Amino acid sequence: MGLSSVLPATLASVPHCQQLSSWDCGLACVSMVLSALGQKHSLMDLRKECPLESVWTIDLAYILRRFSVEDFTYYTSYIGVNWQYSSKEFYRDTWTLDRRRVQSLFAAAHDNRVRVVGLTLALDDIRRFLLSTVYAVIMLVDLRLLRCRKCKSKSKWSWCRDSGESVVVGGNKMEESIPFRPGEGRSGVAARSSPSSPPSTSRSLFLTTFSCFAWCGQKSYAMLGASDDFIGHYIVLIGYDSDHDFFYYRDPGTESDLCMIEGDDLESARMNSGTDHDLVVVRVR
Repeated sequence: MGLSSVLPATLASVPHCQQLSSWDCGLACVSMVLSALGQKHSLMDLRKECPLESVWTIDLAYILRRFSVEDFTYYTSYIGVNWQYSSKEFYRDTWTLDRRRVQSLFAAAHDNRVRVVGLTLALDDIRRFLLSTVYAVIMLVDLRLLRCRKCKSKSKWSWCRDSGESVVVGGNKMEESIPFRPGEGRSGVAARSSPSSPPSTSRSLFLTTFSCFAWCGQKSYAMLGASDDFIGHYIVLIGYDSDHDFFYYRDPGTESDLCMIEGDDLESARMNSGTDHDLVVVRVR
């Protein structure tokens, strides 16, 4: 069965926007939603709305209100800053700066007409929202567990030098080279490449790619080490195929205009420790 044969008849009309840096995937998702609502704001414009290169879901909710979006709800299993995450590598570097700022945003949410609901939204409820084609869902997931069926089918191999100089993914139409240097943190930038076969070097490490190849957090997905127990990444769900239990989404970390994931895989990626099951349901038409 070809992937094109299972596309649903209708998807929420949400255009794709690719992130510019390792930290602005959430802002790219907001840009997609604003575009669906007829508001054209560049990702650079939205980056000016964030005081730090550490973006929480509550930041995204405030930005939506700032741009006059009325019909949206932020669902989370933990209202405030979850202290259990203070030791996680993904949060640790900015924890001190984030803690007070994020707590104050939650405390002032009601006064700023930002609707926050302390609830883990069931996957069946997300299915219903998407089947209406009226809503899009900005969702925080663990990037390590995000397994796109389309990207998996295109990708043949991936490799990285153990010196950490580069990571390459090759496939039928998806060929990327992303430089990574230890110590650069969030400053890696994607560049184009056209490899026809894996480099012949004894220092190459071959990796199987099970998800869209993306930059997020502090390093490339393919460069994750054993100490990385969570890599946060935002995506926008825009459709659901009930016959095959496929969710369709935009991933700002890829050039692909449409990604798809099975329900069980999406549930694993969104329910993993570190996400607080965060999502923002936005009416887009």
